[in-house]
Amino acid sequence: MTQPAPPDRRTVTEDLPRARTRRDRRLRTAARTGVAVIAVFCVAFAYDHVTRPQGPYGADPQRICVSDENTVRADIDGDGRTDTVDGAWGRGRYTVRFADGDTAVPKDALSRWQRTKDVLHSGLQVRAVFGDWDGDHRLDMALFRSQPDDGDMPNDALAVHEVHYGPLSHDLTSDRTGPVRMSSQSFVEGGTATRADAAGKQRLRLEQSAGDGATGLHPGTQDRGGITVDQGGTSPWNPAPTWQRTARTDFTRC
Repeated sequence: MTQPAPPDRRTVTEDLPRARTRRDRRLRTAARTGVAVIAVFCVAFAYDHVTRPQGPYGADPQRICVSDENTVRADIDGDGRTDTVDGAWGRGRYTVRFADGDTAVPKDALSRWQRTKDVLHSGLQVRAVFGDWDGDHRLDMALFRSQPDDGDMPNDALAVHEVHYGPLSHDLTSDRTGPVRMSSQSFVEGGTATRADAAGKQRLRLEQSAGDGATGLHPGTQDRGGITVDQGGTSPWNPAPTWQRTARTDFTRC
């Protein structure tokens, strides 16, 4: 009678090539996956640049003026035509309407990186203040993204604080940006601009939470390619003095 063949027994040495092959296959798969993920992010960020909205253009500056309490008229994108900024003035939430029918809101100016880098902070809100900070007769935008107070406690989560100098593209980005230098990281509630000085520059008047339901009013001045905010301003233990929140207090009438 024929005896059954003994089972195929492999030594550790004989199994090493097969183990290496499996390991190498896993490493190649992981490497391909990593490259694919990186490629997706690169394409996403490149897509932002490739699909950049229209503008800015280089037409001569036009007059910045107000047509009613909540509407500013200016050539925002530099194409020689009049555009508008509408919204409850001083509250930081506006809609920009371009002459060709395009519309934009301040949140549109955030980059993909700015939208995603602060995932640990929930409920971040965008506010903007418009004014001619550098005195070149073009409308600029100070942009902020911060976290509202948690009850009476302010949250130190000021993720974006920068200025976009006009002319602006149709997503409110700019070829020239600068920092808004601030020592406090609390919630930016809104703000307005002062009337232009002799050099044509307006100053920023920023409303920022001081905790316990109080608000501080802080002046900001064009300085070193950006805006420097004086965090002294109004005493935080007193509500900021109320001013007439209309565009007519910031700009001359049309």
